[in-house]
Amino acid sequence: MLALDHGESFREMLEQMNPGGVDDALIIETKKQILAVLVDQFSGCLLDSDYGLPAYQQLMAEQEKDLPPYLLRLTKQSYGEVEGERITEPARTVEELKAQGASGIKLLLYFNPFGASAKQQKTTAKKALEDAHAQELPFLLEPVTYDLPASQGKTKAELIYETVRSLKEAGVEPDVWKIEYPGSLEDCQRMNELVEATPWILLTRGATYDEFKEYMRIAARAGAKGFLAGRAVWQELGTFTGEEREHFLHQIIPQRFAELTKMVKENQ
Repeated sequence: MLALDHGESFREMLEQMNPGGVDDALIIETKKQILAVLVDQFSGCLLDSDYGLPAYQQLMAEQEKDLPPYLLRLTKQSYGEVEGERITEPARTVEELKAQGASGIKLLLYFNPFGASAKQQKTTAKKALEDAHAQELPFLLEPVTYDLPASQGKTKAELIYETVRSLKEAGVEPDVWKIEYPGSLEDCQRMNELVEATPWILLTRGATYDEFKEYMRIAARAGAKGFLAGRAVWQELGTFTGEEREHFLHQIIPQRFAELTKMVKENQ
């Protein structure tokens, strides 16, 4: 699947070649271009309501045909902060996202299992899960870990594993886990055992394309079912203009997505 739910980070990417000149219309148009070159490859996409959804709707009107289904994100990309801990802030309700045509809901959940905010974050995730299922929509959970003094000495792999374990113990069982790369083949195998029958996929989390490709190869061998890739596929687009931009958009981005898809299929 294609992740295209980025907001201000997407604006910042475009500002590399258009400093101070990136309006909402340019964000929507660029997202539409990315969707257009990949629409025949992805099985679904993840969008934001402000820019990604209008881009999708414009493309569907232009092509005059149905496109693959889309998920919408429930939260802001940013987060609230209380005493140095990150608090997830829903931006819309599940009902509103369903009315916007969402075929699924994604919750981005900043989480540290050793922090004081863990209980509150679990409550947020559980409510989002219940709301999604009440609307008969699949629920995709993306827990993103971060460091705190309370978790000093823990490795990234330990944080990711303990995050998923802690959420499961709290009764948070999404339909799909979207997880940071756990760190090694062994760590990926442990994750695969932990999630049991629930499918898990990788998020790119700011990795370069070459880094993410290697992560995906290892995770797929361990049991990951796919990917929801964003920046690793398209993040350099804002550094190009003219023919170089057209080449990257129409050749490199589709090539990358095809390589990732092939890798998942070959390593299942």
